[in-house]
Amino acid sequence: MMYTFTLSDEQKQPLIDTLISEWESMKLSFTREELEDCGKSGIDVRLQLRDNELSLHTGDIQYDTNHIGAWGYATLEYDWEEDELHTNITELVTDLISQVKEAMSMSC
Repeated sequence: MMYTFTLSDEQKQPLIDTLISEWESMKLSFTREELEDCGKSGIDVRLQLRDNELSLHTGDIQYDTNHIGAWGYATLEYDWEEDELHTNITELVTDLISQVKEAMSMSC
């Protein structure tokens, strides 16, 4: 069976807005050195598609308890410049969606 999954720019916007807020929170909560001490360059981000519902997960992957569905993985980078943030996050969301599509195509 062939599955299709698409999101319009309007449907992507809440994901983008959420990730901009997460990036701003990260910048207020951590220094680069604190992240580096944990072996990280930013915040882990996952996009999950399960039963035609999208869920955005941020933070350490070990706290994800539901592994069902198709997933995309990325990192919300600490060092992104604020004037390029929207572009970087839009590209990240596009990549997450591509990964979800690929995962769906590999499932039965």
